[in-house]
Amino acid sequence: MTSRRRMFIDARLLLVAAVLVNTLLLWNFHDQHWYAVDEGNYAHIAERLLAGEVLHRDIQDLHPGYINFVNAAAFAIFGVDLVSLRYPLMVAAFTGSLLIWFLLARRDVRLATVASIAATAMGVVQFLDPTAHWYCLVLAVCLVCWLSWIQKGHPARTLGAGILVGLIMLFRQLTGVWVAMAVLLILLREQSTGARGCDAVLARGLGILMLFVLVAYLSFSGGPEAGGILLVASWPVVIVCVTLRNLGTTNRASLAIVSQLALGSIVAALPIVLYHVAHGSFRGWIDDTVFASLDLPTLPFFEKAQYALLPVAGTLNVLRPSDLVSFVNGLYWLIVPLLPVANGILALRWMRQGRGDALILPLVASFYALVTLHLSGPIYLHYTAGLTLAALLWFAASGQPRRHIPYLTATVAALALIAVVFHAAQSPFRRPVEVARGDRTLTSETPTCLPFARSTLRIEWKDCAHYHQLAEVIEAATPPGSEIFAVPSDAELYFLAARTNPFRFYNTALGVRTPEDLAAVLHVLADRPPRIVTYRPDDKYNTEASRNIMEHVRSTYERFDTIAGIELYRPRSIQKQEDE
Repeated sequence: MTSRRRMFIDARLLLVAAVLVNTLLLWNFHDQHWYAVDEGNYAHIAERLLAGEVLHRDIQDLHPGYINFVNAAAFAIFGVDLVSLRYPLMVAAFTGSLLIWFLLARRDVRLATVASIAATAMGVVQFLDPTAHWYCLVLAVCLVCWLSWIQKGHPARTLGAGILVGLIMLFRQLTGVWVAMAVLLILLREQSTGARGCDAVLARGLGILMLFVLVAYLSFSGGPEAGGILLVASWPVVIVCVTLRNLGTTNRASLAIVSQLALGSIVAALPIVLYHVAHGSFRGWIDDTVFASLDLPTLPFFEKAQYALLPVAGTLNVLRPSDLVSFVNGLYWLIVPLLPVANGILALRWMRQGRGDALILPLVASFYALVTLHLSGPIYLHYTAGLTLAALLWFAASGQPRRHIPYLTATVAALALIAVVFHAAQSPFRRPVEVARGDRTLTSETPTCLPFARSTLRIEWKDCAHYHQLAEVIEAATPPGSEIFAVPSDAELYFLAARTNPFRFYNTALGVRTPEDLAAVLHVLADRPPRIVTYRPDDKYNTEASRNIMEHVRSTYERFDTIAGIELYRPRSIQKQEDE
């Protein structure tokens, strides 16, 4: 057998192995874990869309929309059950892992295989939630593949990249901004011809604009803290600065790039724009996705995020481990937060060596890592870790010496194993010290919840028992289809109890932003009071508006129960009628 044929057979076997391992991981975990509040938001919006309500006219959401239509389609196809939202999520995750294999297999099939498996192990199974982040991640991988596989100069290359950037932005705005920067930088570098002065003013202006956006974001109230800026954000900033120094793309070429990217983004946005124009919801779309979304990072809990605590906790566990499990998890939390640093250093080294034109995956990964800083912590870190790790393996497969590849393959496989064994589908309510030590809350012996009527997910008993109680109390105290009001943000109660939300918003921090908004809510409470109002006093989304709402509620309602810290109120007038 020739060496070439042997390599071909080995590649096919490794591809089969990657497919099988990813399939097993996704199937095993697809119906486990939940973060009820987040899950409830997506399910609540999807159900209302299926009922004929119009997004951003009858329903508020901060996302531009495509994630909600994906979730609504999942309900329509698979049934109104939280597990239904997992099916397109698993397909997307599998697609992303497979694309990563093909992306790296051209350079080294061993690294391609561990990168593909690690993308799943350190990705979606860490936070099984139908969030827009996972779809953005898969689209970012598609974008890297498109730019890598479509030949430079092909008329569809930039236009196709614009479509993919537009799709990402219409799943999650901020992620789309970071990816757009990376793509623009890549394309400007590719077409740099040494132009100087007025001939390159547009390209340099675009670079300065990127720097301004980055600095503005990092300076924004409630934005990233020093550790996140140093370990994650500094690398895109330095990459833009280094590129600016040598950027020589002509104004004509720069204008063509921007025009084609913009045209592609318009193509991606056309369906949702026509939807809002047809339903008269365009103004609401802009208000929700621009102005309301800008209010989100100003909430106080964003200031508590500390990215640098992760490698610090990892270091402490390595230096003073309580046992072997604590030690290996210390290594995990020491290495994973530092992946953007390694990627940034290698990208800058390649740029200094004049090999920057090939850096499609590393540059996209460097800018995509900025997603982590929105709310620094293990969940947001895992949104980006798989892509960053793939970029590092791309460097390993592209450079010399190759004798280190077996050791690197083993290291990545060990990281993936640690991620699956100690962190996949574990309770989102583990304390930081428990996460750092790798303490498992979910094992084969952990009691799980009985299924809900609208959720057949397998969830730890302690994470869902009180939701069974809440749903039963609400269902017993209200007729089917009646209105309840969850303050400040418990949309999962609308969904699990199959009761109606009287307002377009599901979160008072985002939906009650002005005195006029507050007056409208109080008018509804007085004119047609919901049958039950629930209130979570220690919720991070409580604001002055929610406290004012509850002042009114307490004056006209009576509290009749408290379950897991959630207070339940019913109108005194209704109780009086029932007593009579």
